[in-house]
Amino acid sequence: MVPSLSVLASLAVAPASTPDADRGAPPPIAVEAPSDMEETGRTGEPAAQEEAVAPPQMREDAHGEEVTPRDVSREARAQEPKMLPEFAPDQGALDPTRAKAPSAPPSTGTDPRVPRLLATVDGYPVDEQAFVANRKKTVIFLPGLQFRNQVGFVSPFRLDAAGNRYTEGVFTQGRLRVRPQLVLGKKGQVRLVGQVDFANGRWAPRSSDDPVVDEILENGDGPQPGNLRAVDFRELYVEYTSQIGVFRLGQMAFNWGLGLLTNDGNNMDRFGDMKFGGDGDGSLNERFLFATKPLARTGGPGKDVIFALGADLVYRDPLASLVDGDLAGQGFLAVRWQPEEHPGNWLGAYAVVRGQKVADDGDVYADDDRLLVGAFDFAGAGSKKLRPKLHLLGAFETVFVGGKATFAADPGEEQRVIQLAAAGRGYVGNPDTWLAGLDLGYLSGDANPYDDEVNNFQASPGFNTGLVLHPYVVAYQSARARIEAENTDLFGVPQNGTQYLPTKGRMTNVVYFHPKARYGLLERAEIWGGPLVAFAPVPIVDPYDTTLGGGTPKNYVGGDGNRRYYGTELDVGIRVRHSYKNLWLMAGVQAGVLFPGAAFRNARGDDESTVWATFFRTEIRY
Repeated sequence: MVPSLSVLASLAVAPASTPDADRGAPPPIAVEAPSDMEETGRTGEPAAQEEAVAPPQMREDAHGEEVTPRDVSREARAQEPKMLPEFAPDQGALDPTRAKAPSAPPSTGTDPRVPRLLATVDGYPVDEQAFVANRKKTVIFLPGLQFRNQVGFVSPFRLDAAGNRYTEGVFTQGRLRVRPQLVLGKKGQVRLVGQVDFANGRWAPRSSDDPVVDEILENGDGPQPGNLRAVDFRELYVEYTSQIGVFRLGQMAFNWGLGLLTNDGNNMDRFGDMKFGGDGDGSLNERFLFATKPLARTGGPGKDVIFALGADLVYRDPLASLVDGDLAGQGFLAVRWQPEEHPGNWLGAYAVVRGQKVADDGDVYADDDRLLVGAFDFAGAGSKKLRPKLHLLGAFETVFVGGKATFAADPGEEQRVIQLAAAGRGYVGNPDTWLAGLDLGYLSGDANPYDDEVNNFQASPGFNTGLVLHPYVVAYQSARARIEAENTDLFGVPQNGTQYLPTKGRMTNVVYFHPKARYGLLERAEIWGGPLVAFAPVPIVDPYDTTLGGGTPKNYVGGDGNRRYYGTELDVGIRVRHSYKNLWLMAGVQAGVLFPGAAFRNARGDDESTVWATFFRTEIRY
């Protein structure tokens, strides 16, 4: 009964800008010049007249496809310089080397040359963001307004061995998110970013008529978003791009790789992502960061390598809350290679060390408040053209966590932390219309909550697959397990670390395969889905029922914990969207049906009935 120690750090690896030999500015991004320009020693210099009237030639579009002369005007608009960031687009500094005024602001935004499947985790496309600017584009403001609402229903299922069931009915959740950005300077050297949420969480009902479900909601242990936050200040930081690199200071969130280890809580439910579910809470840190490209002048492969280092005081994540008295500090070092000539292709790694002292949790156990762990995360993504209108897309992330903790140890003892996780995505098709492939992953579990090791890796909130299994069934059953583990009639005193038992919808102890396919129409409508198949790599253990059973592994409903097949879940999603003068409207339905496996059989051997869920989602963004 110990926490997952997977959310250790959130690394905002900003692009480092080092001076080039001639202009004292970051090296430019290789963006093809518009059709009425030619690339010369001075970016954007008009082509000679005799060249301007030369017969148009066949060339390649943004995805490497050959286009005919009649397509050039459309493609030229897509390739127009947009002051794209050099590095992870949603975290990057601005490219100040553009001589021509951009059609989109020099701000955060994804590169239009990167397939949407890979780009959604980093932000919205630059041409889908509203902004206002002065004539010289030395002051640019992006409002970053977003309103979301979800109305959902999940059918009943068993919660425990006593036969209590989840029976809640229709519920609704939502938020109003404001993420304003102010970009200053001729070259966009200074960027001020904020983010605040209003009415973020569960809107209604706030409680349940069922006392068992109501206790889970009252504890805040149900699926997230849970308890309503009227006002939630999430980000406020300043970023300065100098001739030697990028400096960033303030409170910020971050998403690395697939979001398995650290997640910004602002990258889900985006058009084209082929994912299910919504954003998690995200990890927030008070951070100082410096990032640079020390080999930018070499001209070789090293010119695309970014080094970053920094330090954090954790404001809020699944293991710590500064406002509740928890003190957690982190130091990190990161390296990332992202070749300019292949936008969206990258490899990176970072190492993080975290020390933490949690506030008194009010139990009878002394000295159960320390944590010292390190994590290593290796991730990457990329795409390759196989032939016209056929591309291969992929992304991966692997994580190792090790260290020691006393969060759930017996008095005077400590536990070793050893956790592993890996996830990947692989798809083939035309990125703008159809794709087919799969998501897959492994997250370690803990088969023995009473030994001296902590092995259960819990994914960062916001990393999820499927709609029913982990987001709701395992979430509510693990929350019920906490209540039972605190039963003093059985143990005399509550067991240590019970507050870390609820997963709150986070994935753990699972091997999963999720084949999916997608078809999109004119970037305005899409349908996607496929079957999710999931197993537990180690026995599923409920501490209360396992103790009652004399130590034999028992699952959350009192059945055989050695049965590890969670089941098969069929998921499907439909989304449509419309834009009007940078006002984006999106609506969709996501539905899932779980056919539970042997992992949910009770002590009598009864299988769980089919569990289904439906969610209607709407979004307004400006």
